[in-house]
Amino acid sequence: KQWYQRRVREAVKSSKLKFKGEKKKRKRKREEKTDEWVEDPTARHRVWWIVRDILDVRGSVLLEHTESTSYITAREDASIGLGDVREQTEDPENAEIFTALPGSADDKVAIKTGYDKFLSVGVDGGITGRSEAIGMREEFQLVFEEGFQTLQGCNGRYLTFGEDGSIGCTAEEVKDSNKVIIRTRGDKNRKSETVAENSAKRGQVP
Repeated sequence: KQWYQRRVREAVKSSKLKFKGEKKKRKRKREEKTDEWVEDPTARHRVWWIVRDILDVRGSVLLEHTESTSYITAREDASIGLGDVREQTEDPENAEIFTALPGSADDKVAIKTGYDKFLSVGVDGGITGRSEAIGMREEFQLVFEEGFQTLQGCNGRYLTFGEDGSIGCTAEEVKDSNKVIIRTRGDKNRKSETVAENSAKRGQVP
């Protein structure tokens, strides 16, 4: 949906640059008879906001396809597909909520499904959710571009959304059709770790 993409771009471009270690204060809007919080214009379902830094991609995340505005979902048979479009007042399904974990490099992550399995890129480029441990095929490189993101698999290819509902890493370049918006419900005011701290902690259990 072009109008939705424009709205996200405008919101991202108009946002103030946030430096590592700097806390972002939440503004309050005061009126004569009302006193209400100003909502993040990029947030969905009130608490799921768009990540803007690799260090934000931790814990619970949603992977929103920009063209359909629906979320990637994990299925019980280990396949991956797109779920139904969610309204603002409708919470995402548990199968649409993934867990992002640090990878072997600062720009890489591993993604675990609600079935406690990791997403993995197969030899044919298809993505499934049946791996029990993190290896080369379970790591994805995060690519940030114009307020959107995409994932690059171990095969050097980018996310692809097939007309049959399949999802893989087969695209040779980033296009509008394979971009996603990664959302998290983590604390926006938390102190971000530096890349050096993140590297030092990788491999340790919190």
